[in-house]
Amino acid sequence: MLLLIDENTYRDTKPASLKNLVAAVFRFKHADNLAVMQDLISLLIDWLGDRPDLRRMFSLWLRATLMRKKNYAILLSQVDDLQKIKIMLSERLEQWALAYIAAGKEEGKQEVEMLALQKLLSKHFGAIPLT
Repeated sequence: MLLLIDENTYRDTKPASLKNLVAAVFRFKHADNLAVMQDLISLLIDWLGDRPDLRRMFSLWLRATLMRKKNYAILLSQVDDLQKIKIMLSERLEQWALAYIAAGKEEGKQEVEMLALQKLLSKHFGAIPLT
């Protein structure tokens, strides 16, 4: 007998409380931020505490999954432990937060410069049509 599961119809709310490894895989594949992934890793660490073989298998799968995702582009060394992956994601989250802050400051600086330039040009040439 073959069972087919449509992961696209999966919703994150109900199975979150269940100790369901298939649901955890779906949740990882659809996780949209690192905080969600860290929560899922914590659940897996709890669930698989007495199963080092499954913990290692999930670690390897998770590492491969993260390395394939363009949004994360995380290069993990030969990590085969869920706890180490969770720590690496925490460090990466801090790096991304600092990068977003720096990018926001740069955008703000560019916007201020653009407004100053528009003022100077309109003072010298008159009203500038915005297209």
